[in-house]
Amino acid sequence: MEQALAILFAIAVIGIVRYARFRRTIDRLEIKIRNLRAIADSELDYRAVEPDHELDVVAGELEPVAFVVLGDAASHRDPKPQRWLRDRDGTTFGFVAVAEARGIGIHVAVLISRRGDELFVTRRIPGSVALADPPFLRRCDVPITASLAEVYAAHRRLAGDAPGLVAVSALAEATRELEQLRARTIAWRRTQEPGLLLDLDLRAILGRHYAPLGERLARRLANPLPRARVV
Repeated sequence: MEQALAILFAIAVIGIVRYARFRRTIDRLEIKIRNLRAIADSELDYRAVEPDHELDVVAGELEPVAFVVLGDAASHRDPKPQRWLRDRDGTTFGFVAVAEARGIGIHVAVLISRRGDELFVTRRIPGSVALADPPFLRRCDVPITASLAEVYAAHRRLAGDAPGLVAVSALAEATRELEQLRARTIAWRRTQEPGLLLDLDLRAILGRHYAPLGERLARRLANPLPRARVV
């Protein structure tokens, strides 16, 4: 009898521990998704900055693709500089940067092309999490372990080589394209019904985990976080 009770108690403890871990996972997901959605509503405003020599570590990656460096720039949202570049004809442009993940420097990259109203974005970032894409954006994510040459090859497959791709030649032109992409995305998000947009975001972020987690997170995210009151 005592042994059976001990087994039942152990099972109950395991269940409580697993539930606590699940709650912590849900709490962390909620915070991350709220942060992502808040950032998505923030417009970008780039400015040129002095060259950041920390970014010189990515120089070796540029040579195999013969990228032209346009200069370093930073946004008000993220003051850490990015090194902007373009390919030979200027129809692929974007930036490389050094981000920190768990105390380790990670080389991230974002490449962009535009044909009329259609935009193509290829990202090399850890995790590659993203909210719902607007209909005018086609996105490709590559592993963080990919070389910049591999990122570029993936982007060329995404954007294609047909005529009509916009070419940039200067830093201001390249950063303006990303600013306009963000502004158009914000405008699209604001035209969506809030519940539908939340569902689209959750499907994009959770992927195969949407079925077990989507409804629970939707209930949490549908309500704003309570604000502390001054007593």
